[in-house]
Amino acid sequence: MAKDTGLASKKGWDLFLWGGISTACGELSTIPIDVVKVRMQVEHLTTKGNDMTRPSMINTLINTVRNEGVMALYLGTSPAIWRQLLYGGLRIGLYEPIKKLLNGNKKEEEKISFINKLLAGIISGAIGAGLCTPTDVIKIRMQARNYFKTRYNSIFHALTTIWHEEGLRGLYKGVIPTSSRAAVIAASELAVYDESKHVIQSSRLLDDGFPTHLAASLVSGLIATFFAAPIDFIKTRMQGQPIDPKTGRGLVYKNSINCVVQTIRKEGFFSLWTGLVPHYLRRGPHLIVSFVVLEKLIEFGNNLKL
Repeated sequence: MAKDTGLASKKGWDLFLWGGISTACGELSTIPIDVVKVRMQVEHLTTKGNDMTRPSMINTLINTVRNEGVMALYLGTSPAIWRQLLYGGLRIGLYEPIKKLLNGNKKEEEKISFINKLLAGIISGAIGAGLCTPTDVIKIRMQARNYFKTRYNSIFHALTTIWHEEGLRGLYKGVIPTSSRAAVIAASELAVYDESKHVIQSSRLLDDGFPTHLAASLVSGLIATFFAAPIDFIKTRMQGQPIDPKTGRGLVYKNSINCVVQTIRKEGFFSLWTGLVPHYLRRGPHLIVSFVVLEKLIEFGNNLKL
């Protein structure tokens, strides 16, 4: 049986660096799809009357380019990259040590259970996303700028404006669904990727290399997208809704539960999966780029005599 080596860095600390760089590369490659997804999810916040007709992915893409130009598809790139450098680094950097800690730090790596991998993904994802929520709030506000009055010129402008108008609460708007989504995604992505790679190698279908990394990325992306889509939808609605300048509270939803209830009542249960197609079209390539780059960076780091 092949050893369950996971993200086999010889040093460990470099996973924080490689994780941030690799996920930033994945993010950069899929920014336009993310912009379309976010706009599909927040469209209802500015819908007048009882019209619940949902824009398609193609219509949203065409309208964005027609009304704002091609560069609008790259709105929020700066905070998105910063978010991945910080959140991606924390999530991947914490995953391996937490996994080994849950396994009792045993040397027999092949005995690491899938449950421990899932738990490690949940914990590392929640911690990373919780700490980095402000970057996510800024990214979504900038990507959905056409739906709201306030427009930000830069990350610093967005940060200072939100802090001045909404306080710390504004910067951590939607921290619960953000952390929940990240926990689900990290568990699905990291644990499923880790386990898929181990199964492929144990079955002697493929050796450890690009084909294995590609196959494991596709499997983890599909599972992560399906389970995280509703949480991502609620997170986007919460972070993108108009804010009362006096109280700093949302004008549409009181909290995440209220958002879920209102959405299902007015738009139906399956509306929680709005943007699923662009979500997967983003998640799949994002993971392929991220994991392939990560594996190459780990290999590069292991060969360095530092």
